Amino acid sequence: MMSILRAPQIKQKISQKISRLLKQQSLAVLGTHGKNEAYQSLVAFTVHNNLKNILFATDKNTRKYRNIKENPKVAVLVDNRLNKRDDFYKTIAVTALGVARETNNVERKKLLKVHEARHPAIKAFLQKRECALFKIKVSSYYLVSHFQQVHEIVV
Repeated sequence: MMSILRAPQIKQKISQKISRLLKQQSLAVLGTHGKNEAYQSLVAFTVHNNLKNILFATDKNTRKYRNIKENPKVAVLVDNRLNKRDDFYKTIAVTALGVARETNNVERKKLLKVHEARHPAIKAFLQKRECALFKIKVSSYYLVSHFQQVHEIVV
């Protein structure tokens, strides 16, 4: 069962759940699509600008980089599963849909600081010349809880 939320109070409550989950987790599954196939990658991510954007970095010599250059539409999945039996009813998963674009020099410097602050363990990787920083402009979030309860938030 899916609901598209329009009532401000309910939308705010679901947005808070999404925000809380995205702050608790540091890794996400990034879905891209190339010429003939879908591909998924694990990425360190940062939510920016009040859920409107998601940042992530990748080496320019990767399949995900090539896929995004061919097709910038992406999906990002974040969840809180523990790989236990009751995960089916206790896990919360959020899928963000949006368009990814590589940041330019001026924007990159600013956003790189934000991303580095959240992920200090990968600072050396982020400073490499081959590292591209992407900003996803999120169009919508889907929150799935209790196994089948789905809510959509349009950003």
